[in-house]
Amino acid sequence: MQNLIMGVVISVWLVLSCAGLAVFNRYEFTPGRSAQPAAVWPRNAPVKLDDHRLTLLLAAHPHCACSNETVAQLQQLLLQYPGRAVAHVFFFTPAGADADWASGSLWSAAQSLPDSSVSVDVAGAQAARFDAHTSGQLLVYTPEGRLVFAGGITTSRGHGDGWNVGLERLSALLAGQPAPAAGLPQSPVYGCSLDEPDAGLPAGSCGVKP
Repeated sequence: MQNLIMGVVISVWLVLSCAGLAVFNRYEFTPGRSAQPAAVWPRNAPVKLDDHRLTLLLAAHPHCACSNETVAQLQQLLLQYPGRAVAHVFFFTPAGADADWASGSLWSAAQSLPDSSVSVDVAGAQAARFDAHTSGQLLVYTPEGRLVFAGGITTSRGHGDGWNVGLERLSALLAGQPAPAAGLPQSPVYGCSLDEPDAGLPAGSCGVKP
């Protein structure tokens, strides 16, 4: 009888463990909402389009752990291809938040990016101008103002190591390879929401419910 009870307990534990793992994997590999920005540089952009280099924009949430990997990958690329791009990072901050609300390790890491600027984005207004909804959303424009990349550069939530299509495409652009004449390169964006809640999720919560 004792062996039967133990067997039932083990069976239930295995079922619950497998179910929990499936839920976690679904969450880890479910991207956030991707941007659908205008194909040309907007006239009301909060920063200046660079005349000679690629202009790279990153919309981020300062408390999003997933975006640590995005900034780390971006730093490696900018160091690998120096002078190829200027980067601007916009950190979501709620309206009325304290001055230091966005400060922290991610802000400091972004400040260390080569040829970059970091600024507070109150209520996500600047991100909204580029239709960015998820922390980690990258956009790249040519000196002529043409959008040549929109997406993320991590493999999943909190994991930036390893090959992924966004990292490959951005690396190619920074290496000087021409962007496709047709068909905007897109890649999944894994990170926290920059919007007011979709499906009841508050701004700053990671993407989707598990």
